[in-house]
Amino acid sequence: AAADETEGWADQAQLGMRPCKMRRLGSNAAWQRFDSRSAAAQAFGLRSIDVADIIRKTGQHAAAFEAEAEKVGRPCEMRRLGGDNTWQRFESRAAAGQAFGLERGTASIIMRGGSIWNQTFEVRDCGVVTRCVYEVRSVGDTATWRQFASRDDAATALGISPPD
Repeated sequence: AAADETEGWADQAQLGMRPCKMRRLGSNAAWQRFDSRSAAAQAFGLRSIDVADIIRKTGQHAAAFEAEAEKVGRPCEMRRLGGDNTWQRFESRAAAGQAFGLERGTASIIMRGGSIWNQTFEVRDCGVVTRCVYEVRSVGDTATWRQFASRDDAATALGISPPD
């Protein structure tokens, strides 16, 4: 996946969104992509639970619509300790584990800590969404805007109390 798509995945995962694509059957309609099931439901005059049922091919609307869930990965970086300590970026923890020859789910276990694998590998989330930054500068300051990952980071850097 492209880097900007990966950042979008982080956004969706953090917000609990479940992207999907959906179309009405029998009309040769093109697939429509939605950032959430609720957006798909709204577009077709349904409820979110109806979209979930259609994805599972159950429920009263499954005969009229077709929908597929889209994968939402958790972008991460992983490296082998000792030797080459270079961080490598992956679109998901599953992809990271696979690249290092580990069983499915192992990268997530390493990330939580307390595993024998923590002596060999290190994994970190890189789900910070770079397109949702806060740009701040002091009033009257003609300097370049400064970017921060959160309002709290910006407040700390400027020496003020964070907003409520």
